[in-house]
Amino acid sequence: MSAQVPRGSGSPPVPVMHSPPRAVSVREQQDWKIPPCISNWKNAKGYTIPLDKRLAADGRGLQETAINDNFAKFTEALYVAESNARQVRTHAAVLLFLPAAVHQLGPFYMWCTVFPNVVTQMPGYRVDAACC
Repeated sequence: MSAQVPRGSGSPPVPVMHSPPRAVSVREQQDWKIPPCISNWKNAKGYTIPLDKRLAADGRGLQETAINDNFAKFTEALYVAESNARQVRTHAAVLLFLPAAVHQLGPFYMWCTVFPNVVTQMPGYRVDAACC
């Protein structure tokens, strides 16, 4: 069996244009030199460096840790947001079961027990008409 080989094109290949050759200076050789990999895990002989020695050489243990004041503000804001979310969920749960409770207990009694501050701000509210 003979394999078919594709024919070459009739014209000669296009020449690749290169810049004229020039000597590479020592400075260019140094610029292109890639330094060898330096590992924190192994030394030059290939032995593994212990963790305590690595951290001592790093100098991280000597630094003083400082916590930003904004972290406390952020934590407080998260706490307030969580508290508000819980309160909204509680009110949503009350409003979900409110129609059945109103049907059983009567509308004004339910408003007095669930939302006393809303009831006191209602127009026509009288102190002697308090139900609670």
